[in-house]
Amino acid sequence: MMRFFITLLLLTPLLYLSAQVDFPNRIRGEIIVRLEEDRLVDEWAKENLLQGDGTESLTIVRELGIRHPLVLLAFDENQIPAEKALLEAKNIANVRAVQYNYYVDFRTEPNDNEFFRQWDMEIINAPAAWGHTTGGTTANGTSIVVAVMDSGFDINHEDLAPNLWTNEAEIPADGVDNDNNGYVDDVMGWDYFSNTPNVAPGNHGLSTASIIGAQGNNGIGVTGVNWDVDLMLFSFSSVADLVSAYEYVIDQRQRFNESNGAEGAFVVATNNSFGQGRIWCDQQPVWGSMYDLMGEVGILSSAGVDNNRFDVDNAGDMPATCPSDYLLVSCNTDEDDNLYNNSAYGAMSVDIGSPGEGTFTVKPGNSYGVFGGNSAATPHVTGAIALLYSGPLAGLATAAINEPSLTARLIKELLVQSGDLLPSLENRTLSGRRLNLGNAMERLIATFSNQLHPLAINTLYPNPVKGTLTVGYDVPENGTYRAEIYNALGQLVLHQEEEVGEGGLRLFTVDTSLLPAGVYFLNFGRKGSWVAERIIVL
Repeated sequence: MMRFFITLLLLTPLLYLSAQVDFPNRIRGEIIVRLEEDRLVDEWAKENLLQGDGTESLTIVRELGIRHPLVLLAFDENQIPAEKALLEAKNIANVRAVQYNYYVDFRTEPNDNEFFRQWDMEIINAPAAWGHTTGGTTANGTSIVVAVMDSGFDINHEDLAPNLWTNEAEIPADGVDNDNNGYVDDVMGWDYFSNTPNVAPGNHGLSTASIIGAQGNNGIGVTGVNWDVDLMLFSFSSVADLVSAYEYVIDQRQRFNESNGAEGAFVVATNNSFGQGRIWCDQQPVWGSMYDLMGEVGILSSAGVDNNRFDVDNAGDMPATCPSDYLLVSCNTDEDDNLYNNSAYGAMSVDIGSPGEGTFTVKPGNSYGVFGGNSAATPHVTGAIALLYSGPLAGLATAAINEPSLTARLIKELLVQSGDLLPSLENRTLSGRRLNLGNAMERLIATFSNQLHPLAINTLYPNPVKGTLTVGYDVPENGTYRAEIYNALGQLVLHQEEEVGEGGLRLFTVDTSLLPAGVYFLNFGRKGSWVAERIIVL
């Protein structure tokens, strides 16, 4: 859903820049820039960057993008203050967004041994969803891929290794970039620490990835939310590397979309068990813009909030405060369905609660143990996204190719609206709900199976709206229906017809961008049967 933020209009640009400089994880001498889409990085650099002896020169470290013009710049912080360098970059022609580079914090906490093994799967009603599917592929047989951005993994673990993604377009260890994506021998992802395909070892990423997709029903260890799934791995530590990893998955999914599945990978989600506390999305505009870019090709991103008790709506958090329709933000709940006492929250920025604290999962060296924090909560939501795409619905698989962004938004809305209402999450999250995967699967099946029900508007997304409104509905029979929007005076200001047939999504969209801000009413139906819902346009 759309999120709304209070902007402090009295802050000057200088104060804004200084606030970023003071952030402890800033990488000295590095700036990330996003150019206008029609600009080539090499040409832009020749036209705009000082390459002489000037002490204020900005120089290119490397391009970060595959599909978009993104670049990492360097400057000598001993010669030019960081605030000045950022302002200089911001004022260069054809620059769309600019920010400092940062290290990110990986969101975990010490283990808590009070929780018994895999209570989390029961509390999210995973067994009910597994009655329909245990993951792996769509109804059309397409392998489902999840990209996990983290600090390191154990790729040889007995419960994780069988579910690692393989880049079939790349010939392993031949020293050639076979698929021409800028990465040589990238057979399972990429390690940005060494700039090689050898994914870094580590505990944190192993545990997050295993909650998403430790192999299930194999007689050993634990199971992930998905018994079977393809996990694409990226080890990294800075925002610049993260932007590059996001570009990698955009490229893979866009190749898949453009080739109708013949190339690329069907990446449906990214897992983001990291972030920065007490900082706002508009202070990280390049990073923040990536969620919409991924969403445009059909990728949802699941992220958690900080592992400290504060309201992110008041204090800020990355990426939670990014207002993207393709970002699903969760907070950490415990076995008793309480908001964990060391989890941040936000009634506008956090979508849903998710169990995390005390999760029993995979550990290095073919071992198992307890994992916690929002790092554990986030992959439950990520895994839920992937499992829904494996539902027994051919129409869903088709929609994911033909209407990738719309389908991604539908998956997000189903997960948020199907959760269990919890008192501990009221006024702490946007929905007041905790993830219920079984409920979400049932709603998904009803949406795509063309079941006939009494006329109803089930969802309005987002509401309040600024731009495109997505409407989910039920009808008692197929045929031609009419959507009408009236203003508060009862005047018809917009209308359109919707042809409802046996296939396709029970969804339609309405463009509200030309409507003045205010209260409106959506009427939907035909003949003498109509339903109505209130809409707020911003």
